Amino acid sequence: EYMGTPQQSVSLQLTQTPQQSANIPPSPAIPLDDASKAAKQESGILKTPRKMADGLMKFMRSALTRAEPFYFGVDITASPLVDGVPRIFSVCIDFLSTPAVVQTEGLFRISGSSQETAALKTWVEEKGPNLVSISSPNCHNVASLYKQYLRELPQPVVPFSLYNECLACQRASMSDVDAQITVAQNIFHKLPTPNCQLLAQMIQFLNFVSCHSELNKMTAKNLAVCFGPDVLRAEEENVLSVMKDMPIAIDFLAFIIQYSDRVFEPFAALRRELP
Repeated sequence: EYMGTPQQSVSLQLTQTPQQSANIPPSPAIPLDDASKAAKQESGILKTPRKMADGLMKFMRSALTRAEPFYFGVDITASPLVDGVPRIFSVCIDFLSTPAVVQTEGLFRISGSSQETAALKTWVEEKGPNLVSISSPNCHNVASLYKQYLRELPQPVVPFSLYNECLACQRASMSDVDAQITVAQNIFHKLPTPNCQLLAQMIQFLNFVSCHSELNKMTAKNLAVCFGPDVLRAEEENVLSVMKDMPIAIDFLAFIIQYSDRVFEPFAALRRELP
């Protein structure tokens, strides 16, 4: 009802003529059960595209991202393995052992590009268990990635529990090579098999690098300086302990690199073929 001025007040009412009303067919009666089914079907049809879109988004997010990394910061045995060692470790050695790379001056001493190394790390994690090889126009990027992998292990390759024994071995046996080799072998027999295999292959590889020191300038001692903090360190460190112990740890690492064939002779089955 529309209200105007008192003079203009008019009552409006919509009515149907009998003829118009007769022409409109009555709505068919739908049984209660059928009506309920129809409502559910309509509701399902409307929701299906949304459910499909949500499911697709979840799948894409899970495919593009992974909650846990495959390699970096992951325990040795939790990574995808090839011949008993993490794939990242193996493919880096394969690349760095090639003649054109292993002869590069300053290998492991010269750092790669931080941005390119980070991009390479992301690429490796995306490959995950499908990682079969690695390369870079700048070999120092792969060398930096190799060291970063070792540095980010939850525990060093030589566990914290054996750190003091390694230092004691170096302090006590510096004048007797044979005795020091025996003591080192006894220490490495205490390693878990995955750690021992990783260490044996790493030291074998570093010895191989040192054999090209006339070209790459990386002697066993120079390599030990580069790898010491990543491979052999205490669980709790301070400035004084690092200054006092690290030179000894570096000398121990240089010793086992230099005499790798003899030190790891009992572990020959854990080693690998190099070029």
